[in-house]
Amino acid sequence: MIDDFDFETVRREVTPIIEGLGFSVVELNIGRSTHQINVAIVIYNPEGVGIEDCASVSRTLRPRLELLEGSENMRLEVSSPGLERVIKSRTEYELFTGRGVSVLAAGERQEGIIAGVTEDSLLLDCKGERKIIKFEQIRKAKLDYKLEAGE
Repeated sequence: MIDDFDFETVRREVTPIIEGLGFSVVELNIGRSTHQINVAIVIYNPEGVGIEDCASVSRTLRPRLELLEGSENMRLEVSSPGLERVIKSRTEYELFTGRGVSVLAAGERQEGIIAGVTEDSLLLDCKGERKIIKFEQIRKAKLDYKLEAGE
């Protein structure tokens, strides 16, 4: 059964379950060791993700994943994106709209609130000014909760 336990199969199976519980899938990773499959899932909800949320999603997913894998020899980790997550994709910018972010682009750091995305750019509200940053210029970006708190 392990040969059938691939990324697309797991993604297809877990995404609707997680969404049904009120969360979005930010990241999904599958790793294999000699005797075990390791599944790590990062979930998100704009209202926050707590330890109980992660535990509830884990309890809900585990039986389905064990059935897919064909055994109970699996490690499942469910977590939140964290306060300072490094943003890895355009989809994450969309997901984190309204959140504070620190962006290194074109050799310059910009900080603000994600206002949205276009096909090729990030829209960033920086102290009342809207900035447009091309994705191709972004070298690194991470969530910054302090910007949301007005610090």
